Amino acid sequence: MALADPAGFELAASLVGLVAEELRGTTADISSVLEQRSELIRLVPQLAERAGLVGDALPADAVVDAASAVRCRELGGTGHRGRPANA
Repeated sequence: MALADPAGFELAASLVGLVAEELRGTTADISSVLEQRSELIRLVPQLAERAGLVGDALPADAVVDAASAVRCRELGGTGHRGRPANA
């Protein structure tokens, strides 16, 4: 995507970052990340608008799922018990 659509890639990365930041401030465990999915999907347009990001080509659910994966990884939810999340 980065080579084919640099602007789209930049938008996607920015939106995922915004949602991940929202999750960092509101979640302390994986179950709370998963519980917020529907709410965050509705919130994506507002987060984008507040950040001055324009474009609705990306599905909000894909943005939220990517950000949720980032946050779950940060919380150690890689599925590899006994290994550090950054290994």
